[in-house]
Amino acid sequence: MGIQAASVLTAALAAGILIWAGRSFHPGRAVAAVYRRVDRRLHRQRGGWFQYDAIDAFLTAHGAAFHYGAWMDPVKYLAVKMVSAAVAFALGLGIHPLLGTLAVAAGWQLPGVLLKRMNSQDNRKMTAQLESLYNSLSMQIEAGIHVTDALVECHRSLPRGRLRQGLEELSSDLFVHSSFGEAVDRFQKKFGNGFIDSLCIILKQAQESGQAVDPLRDMADQIKDMEAALLLRKKEELNRFTTVCIIVVFAAAIAVILYACVTYILGAAGQL
Repeated sequence: MGIQAASVLTAALAAGILIWAGRSFHPGRAVAAVYRRVDRRLHRQRGGWFQYDAIDAFLTAHGAAFHYGAWMDPVKYLAVKMVSAAVAFALGLGIHPLLGTLAVAAGWQLPGVLLKRMNSQDNRKMTAQLESLYNSLSMQIEAGIHVTDALVECHRSLPRGRLRQGLEELSSDLFVHSSFGEAVDRFQKKFGNGFIDSLCIILKQAQESGQAVDPLRDMADQIKDMEAALLLRKKEELNRFTTVCIIVVFAAAIAVILYACVTYILGAAGQL
């Protein structure tokens, strides 16, 4: 009887503990607490790979907010890298333990590699758009339109994408904040593109001295020359690839013919 009473009491106590834990533990609050702890630690970091400002600058320059959304920040980026490393480890471990260990490094680097690749694709797409932007700005400024108003008018003609979104944010920033230079600096940090760096320098020059038409036209011509050089390089690569394919086909055909001839000669010699 005493044993049964003790069992009932123990079960009741365990049930009470589970109910109390269920009511007091909130997964969302626990995750938020961990997030705040990691965020504070990253902000205090003043060197190494896990410095908050360095990770944030990398994400901003490579368009993480455009590709992944505004929710992406350094803490969440590191969480994504850890999840990627864990998934890679699990997949590699299913094949071989050593492969699982090596897969951790590959999984950890994967989000950053994908972001860099998407940034390179953005830069290729933006090249023609930047040429059009340089030409439009030079015509607008030459016509006497203020550089801020010229930016508003020019970005509307661009197709939807990262460059247009950045220019829209720059235009809004210019109307909200009084400092033209700070707004342009914030816009420049959102891209890892040399032509946009030059554009920001020219915009600051136009704001200070009004002399921007000739530099804008020079940059547009430079982009046009670069596009022509890239097109010529692609044609040369295509011609080389075509030549190699033709050589491989002819070599294979000659090999087949030689094989047939040798087989026929050996067969005839065997009959003799």
